[in-house]
Amino acid sequence: MNAFLKYIEDGKIGEHIYGAVLDYCNKHRTLVLEHVSDYGFSYINEVNDIYPIFKTVWINEKGDTSIDFDIVLEVDMDCTGVCGKRHDHEDCSANMWILVSCTGDLKKKLEDFKIKSIEEYNDKTLMDSPLTGDFLPPMKKENYDDYARIILEKFYPEALTKPMEIDADLLAEKMGLKLVRTNITNDHSVFGQIFFDSADVEVFDGAGNCVSAHVDPFTVLIDDDTNFLYSYGSRNMTVVHECVHRFFHYRAFLFAQMLDEHLKNIRCQTLGGIDGGRSQTVVKRINSIHLDA
Repeated sequence: MNAFLKYIEDGKIGEHIYGAVLDYCNKHRTLVLEHVSDYGFSYINEVNDIYPIFKTVWINEKGDTSIDFDIVLEVDMDCTGVCGKRHDHEDCSANMWILVSCTGDLKKKLEDFKIKSIEEYNDKTLMDSPLTGDFLPPMKKENYDDYARIILEKFYPEALTKPMEIDADLLAEKMGLKLVRTNITNDHSVFGQIFFDSADVEVFDGAGNCVSAHVDPFTVLIDDDTNFLYSYGSRNMTVVHECVHRFFHYRAFLFAQMLDEHLKNIRCQTLGGIDGGRSQTVVKRINSIHLDA
C-alpha cells in the first residue's frame, strides 16, 4: 500500500469514507442486488455493514497545493434481503468495487477534505496527471524533456523560442525562490538546500564557525564553495535542481510534513539527495533544452 492510501485508511478521512460508502450502498440497493453472492434474492432491504478494502488511489494535481484524488475500494457487504417464493427475509452478502472521488488542500493538511462523488468503479476511470502515493510525478525516462519544458513554458518561455543560456538565478527568481549564499556544512557535503517552511538553521561563517540563521519559506541556500570544488557549472545545476524540487516536489513535501510536522526542507547532498536521480536528469534537460529550440 502506498503512503497516501495508508494515511487515508488509517485516519479520519477513512472513517468519513466508510460512512459515505455505507450510505451510498443503502441508497443504491438495486445496484447492490446485482452483486449479491447468494442465490434467489429479489430485493435488498438494507445494507447493514460494509468492510471496505482500500485498493489504490490516484492523485491529480489541481493547483499549487490542492489535489483531486480517486480512491478505489473493494467492498464486502452484510445485507438483509427478500428471497424465495415466500419472500422470506434473510441475510445475504455482496461484493462490489466502488470509486470515491475526493478533493482537498495539502497546505490545509486536508482539513477541507470533501467527497465529490461516489460510483461503481470501472477500470476506464483514469486521472489526467497522476501522482504517486508520495506525491511525486512518475517521471519516465522518455518524458524527461517534457517535464523540463513544463517548467520553462511557465517560468522561462523565451528559452523555448530561441537558443540562449539558461540564467539559473533568474529562473529561481521567476519561481518565487530567494537565493542565499552561505556555507551549509564545513565538510562540503551539501550543494544546496530548499526550505518550504520558515526555520532556524545552523550554517557556517567564513572562519568555519557554526552560526544560527533564520530562513523564510521558499528560501534556497546555495553553498558556492562546495559547488566550486566539484565542477564548472555545478552551481547552476544546483540552483536549477532546487527549482525542480520547488515545482515537482512541493506537494510531496507538504504530505511528508503531515506525517512529520518538524520537516522543513529538502537537502541535496554531494553524494546524492532526495529523488536526486530523476530530478538531476530533468535539471540536465533544462540546462540543455535551448539547443533543441
